[in-house]
Amino acid sequence: RLVRLGNGLRCLLVSGRFESCGAALEVGAGSYDDPARLEGLAHLTEHALFLGTRRDPREDGWERLISSAGGSSNAFTESEATRYFFDAPAGALGSVFEAWSRFFSCPLLREEVVRREIGAVDNEHAKNVRNDAFRVSYLEATTRQRGRYARFATGNRLTLDKPELPRAMADYVASRYVAGDMACVVAGTESLDELQRLVARSGLAEVSSASPPREEEAEEAFTPEASSFALLVESLANQRVLRVAYPVAYDDSAARRLATECWTEALAAHVLGHEGPRGLLATLRREDWATALSAGVADATESYRVFEIAAELTKKGMDQWPLVASTVHDAVLRLGARATPWPAHVVSEPRRIAEAAFEWSEPAPASALTNSLVGKLRQDLADDPRDLLKLGNAPVVADDAELDARARAFAARLAATPPLVTLVGASALPRTEPLYGTKYDTVPFAKRP
Repeated sequence: RLVRLGNGLRCLLVSGRFESCGAALEVGAGSYDDPARLEGLAHLTEHALFLGTRRDPREDGWERLISSAGGSSNAFTESEATRYFFDAPAGALGSVFEAWSRFFSCPLLREEVVRREIGAVDNEHAKNVRNDAFRVSYLEATTRQRGRYARFATGNRLTLDKPELPRAMADYVASRYVAGDMACVVAGTESLDELQRLVARSGLAEVSSASPPREEEAEEAFTPEASSFALLVESLANQRVLRVAYPVAYDDSAARRLATECWTEALAAHVLGHEGPRGLLATLRREDWATALSAGVADATESYRVFEIAAELTKKGMDQWPLVASTVHDAVLRLGARATPWPAHVVSEPRRIAEAAFEWSEPAPASALTNSLVGKLRQDLADDPRDLLKLGNAPVVADDAELDARARAFAARLAATPPLVTLVGASALPRTEPLYGTKYDTVPFAKRP
């Protein structure tokens, strides 16, 4: 049951024979909304909300409650969203949900507690410094993107421990943690009527109904030079990976919703990542360039998605990576140039397999279910809440002809997009990115549509 509270906050209620209960809430604000002088503010705010509310001012009050109930909780900050979630044994939902809901209506955000929590964020960054995923992601953003898209999302003591922090955090919560830009999913053994009464009496009903900040005119996410060079990056994990990426913009939420419903990226990934004898991987293996290949959406925001083909290279593939990148891009060009429908089985087989897997999948635990639904609910990706279950797992549209047409149109967009090439695992690189200490270089390399 989908309900809208008096302040406009949408809540999806799920009643079932769960062994546990859970809830997830997502707010449409993340690291892209950090002020330039306080990188990591969204992440630190995520931490701070756990550390006391006006209802329970104890710094460890929430942790004591959820632990004594036998449950757990966590949160994470993404580029355009922050998500909070918990799970607990069935029957514990009432008291746990009430305390958790106060994070969003009356957090204390005490300065001395927040400044102490900077240490936890700083430690988190220190842990990430040796992680290839963080190192490469930050380097790609700072060399190819600009403005809000090139923020240091985690933050550390240097970016956060500043005099203006308390006021900036209070302003951030007041302007961004508003009901119109939030969504919540609650799952438990209680009836739908009981769940509705629970959320209506909770702190969620007291979240500010102020309008979210008006979106500024969107800046281009990628610089004009982004596709004019290949980025060579060292790997601390001995990876040898070539990534060929295509950023595809979506004009509005309707276009994003249609792409999700029609499974366009998934079908393109099915074709480009196919392991059959005539597929791209087979071509790379014949040349002894690669041992494995994957394709799919590597990054998604509300304005663009990055479709990426990643090949795990052999030593010969590392030495000849420009040829590998050209071969990958040529496969995209051939797919995008096809004017006639794909063979029927290319669409029907993955659709039927996905539908069968969805239909016969094991019921998800309450915590997994709430987490899988809340982002799609906040982004308003379906008119019928029941479609949220299927979105991302199988196409909502069942017409193979329409799926084919949409997928081919997406492939044509990929072919018209200059690729971004990154080689992970290069050595003897002359430049050093200062934040993570990553060795890297850029070399001219442009493959045009």
